Amino acid sequence: MKRVKKNLGSQLALRDKTITVFLAVVVLFLTLVLPAAALETGLEYGTITGLGAQDIRITIMKIVRIILGLVGIIAIVITIYGGYIWMTSAGNPEKIDQAKRILRNAAIGLVIIFSAFAIVSFIIGSLERALYGPGIPPGGPPPQGCINCGHLGSGIIENVYPVPYARDVARNTNVMVTFKVNMDPATIIKGAAATCNVASPCSGELIANNVLIFPNDDGEGSKLVDDEVLASSNDGRTFVFNPVDYLGNSVSNTWYSVKLTSAIEKDNGQSAFPGAANFFQWTFEIGTFLDLDPVEASNVFPQPDNQGDLYSTSAPVEAQGSILVQRLAQVAVAASAASPVILAGTTGALVSGSYNGSYTGRITVTINSGSNTANVFWSAGNPNNNPSAAITANTVNLGGGLTLIFDSGYAAGNQWGIDVVAAKTADTLKVDIKTYTFVGSGAIGNQIEIGDSTFATAANIAAKINVDNLAVTAFQSGSAVNLTAVVAGKQGNNIPIQASGSWAVISPLAGGTDAVLTPTTRDAPDKARNAIVVIDFNEAIDPAQANENNIAVEYDKPGAGWTQVAGSYLMSNQYKTVEILSNEECLDQAGQPITNSCGDRVFCWPYNDPDPYEATHYRVTVKAGLLKQCSGNGECTDPNFSFCVDTAGADPAKVCSSQSDGLGFHYPESRPLPSGLIDAASNSFNGNANTYSLSGRLYGQAEGPPAQSNQPAYSLNQPSGGTGDDLVWEFYLNRNIDLSPPRITEIGTAVGQTNVNLLNPVEATFDELMMSSSLKPGSNYRDGLCYCEANTDCNQAAGQRCDTNRNKCISDSEPTFCLEDNECQAVASIGGPRCVNQKYVNLVDRSVSPVGWWVAKENLDTFLPLDSYADQTKALVNHTRFIEVTNYGAEIGSGVKDVYQNCFLPSQGPQVDICDPATGAGCCGVLASRPYCCNGFALDQASWQNSECFTGY
Repeated sequence: MKRVKKNLGSQLALRDKTITVFLAVVVLFLTLVLPAAALETGLEYGTITGLGAQDIRITIMKIVRIILGLVGIIAIVITIYGGYIWMTSAGNPEKIDQAKRILRNAAIGLVIIFSAFAIVSFIIGSLERALYGPGIPPGGPPPQGCINCGHLGSGIIENVYPVPYARDVARNTNVMVTFKVNMDPATIIKGAAATCNVASPCSGELIANNVLIFPNDDGEGSKLVDDEVLASSNDGRTFVFNPVDYLGNSVSNTWYSVKLTSAIEKDNGQSAFPGAANFFQWTFEIGTFLDLDPVEASNVFPQPDNQGDLYSTSAPVEAQGSILVQRLAQVAVAASAASPVILAGTTGALVSGSYNGSYTGRITVTINSGSNTANVFWSAGNPNNNPSAAITANTVNLGGGLTLIFDSGYAAGNQWGIDVVAAKTADTLKVDIKTYTFVGSGAIGNQIEIGDSTFATAANIAAKINVDNLAVTAFQSGSAVNLTAVVAGKQGNNIPIQASGSWAVISPLAGGTDAVLTPTTRDAPDKARNAIVVIDFNEAIDPAQANENNIAVEYDKPGAGWTQVAGSYLMSNQYKTVEILSNEECLDQAGQPITNSCGDRVFCWPYNDPDPYEATHYRVTVKAGLLKQCSGNGECTDPNFSFCVDTAGADPAKVCSSQSDGLGFHYPESRPLPSGLIDAASNSFNGNANTYSLSGRLYGQAEGPPAQSNQPAYSLNQPSGGTGDDLVWEFYLNRNIDLSPPRITEIGTAVGQTNVNLLNPVEATFDELMMSSSLKPGSNYRDGLCYCEANTDCNQAAGQRCDTNRNKCISDSEPTFCLEDNECQAVASIGGPRCVNQKYVNLVDRSVSPVGWWVAKENLDTFLPLDSYADQTKALVNHTRFIEVTNYGAEIGSGVKDVYQNCFLPSQGPQVDICDPATGAGCCGVLASRPYCCNGFALDQASWQNSECFTGY
């Protein structure tokens, strides 16, 4: 009996060990094998498995965690089972031992399960942080960050702030959106005028049914109502929404959404969001804190320069060319057909019709035997030859628009000869803007009389050019006409000289060079006068305050002192960059507009031209916003700034401060009308970038403008203490114009790269600083020009003409830009009108559900010696989460410009290893006749349109 019990005990022990081993194997398999498989799946697997929109690796790991939970339940059941055996053992030692073994093995299993659960949870968290960014909350919004995301980047929206899926945004933030075209402000702002500008900004309550701002958990029904948001715009494209109360709460983070509805209209009355996807909504997370850190400048261009360069100058050189008359030019000759000459027989005839052929000579007509047909012979091989031309009513068709009519009584063998002369057009000569035709005598208007020799003809050409006061002067030398540009400089190389036919040999104007300024740098190098003034900030600013009242560009004008220059203020880089472009066009010495490589006009700052030459002194002043005023301590609700005190300046208003003696740190929030620069949280500008410590963290100090701080502006040229929050720097511009285009030196993600991080930006690094406002998404801006092939294709009544080199309608006055095809005139060869819009930075996204994307930049200080000021620009195409197993790409168009307004030429780069590194064959930037670049290969237009890179533009 004891042996039987002993065998039974052994079997029970074996069973318990089997259960424990089974649990351990299951746990180890789930913990080690499946996570490894999940990590190895990469991006090859997508949502087609039906497991949802999240990454398949995270889905697998979450399944593992669920299974581990089930195994844990089994372990608990086994533990209960062991306790039950012990409780019912009735003192039986064997049952007690069995219960102990079960409980011991169950405990070991639970330890293994809990350890595995912790490991799996750690892996899931690591995967989520790697794929989506830090701090993704369970049950939070989808990683995409927006609904109908195609409206952002590819569609009508250029930028939004905060960006989709932004995390931990300050509660006192403003919400901003920039459209690509002008909107109807009255569909966004209550009572707004039809147009908004700096002189007359639009401001009022938000139309909350058209722009919904609401916490996600409570839904659209909890949206902020009209009087809870102040909306404003200075240009009808960028709108700022300022909530009256802070968003969120001080206890926990809150997800918010902004929904732009189809009730928002463009300035032409059309809905901003037509069709099925008739709204745009994006989501961001509001934190529990207030932004009390004033905005600061992070980079400026041109960089501070304390001394203008020393210059030696060389005189400009005139372009020269020639016209060599090698034979007498052709005059216009009308087509003619002489009366028939009888060659055989006596029957007369006459010719009817107008000759339109190209043959000059004799047509012979012979009546064939039978007298019903005739042999019409022009010349050997002539297509009008007809050996059996039918005779009808004494008439035969000769071809070339002619018929021959016989007298009655003609017979076989009768023959006639008709001498014909083909029409000839006069030879022409184009010089500058004039096109001349040659005549035999009596020249008038745009005509030149042919002399009796090449010598005499050359004399007539030279005399006509000089009488017409063109951009060239002419001097006869024998049978040649020597030409010299009136204005010295390389612009003379572009004066057209063309001749039809072979009567002359043309040497185009060439050799013109501008005056060369050879500088000797004394501090920083002086910049060309077509430079753009750039100010980068460390955070987003309120675009409404980026204007000439708050940022002044001045130059030292002789006899007048510091004089402010008018310019256009451009906001970009997610509201972190302000660029100022002069309103004055660059003109050559003849007063003609200067254009860049794309044919766009270039704008220049005014300059002085003294003798001896010195560069022109410039300065830029950025004003800080006035700090919010208070009338008593009760209005200072922040416990760290609880005292209402006088400022040190002349401004009579008091401000909230950290100390009662006025020597503390001021609350950084600005007034509703700040009269200076502020950030997106309405904090003033910290021009001197000084700081203080609060609760162990550094914050920027806000002293306010001189009226409050009683301190002069902080100078980047001469940094010193005792200065305030206004910022100033000085530099020098010379009279040169920089027309060299930028190049791309590096791209990322690489061509053909796989397993790409779903959130990494697409990057392109340029070899110089870029115009940030040209690094914007896609196309569809009002910046197009109408396609044309002749002047008649343009709106000539509006002063437009066709630039046949670019096939675009241009004007000598203010350009007339188009957005849509129906704003242009029809062109017969293409079957309708076409507006050719510029193209900037484009994310190529052919997925069914397009991502939202926006363009920012990164400043690079790369040129030695490093000076803390940027030398190059890296463009960043940021986007919402890519979809797995989907190909994406990037395209940079010629609308992108550098800080001297020069267009990027797509064929200029980048060069990659797939081309021939020895000869450069096929590389972008090698063949100028191939203006397109696809994955490193230079292509012509036809090849481009058939390539994988073509996006329909």
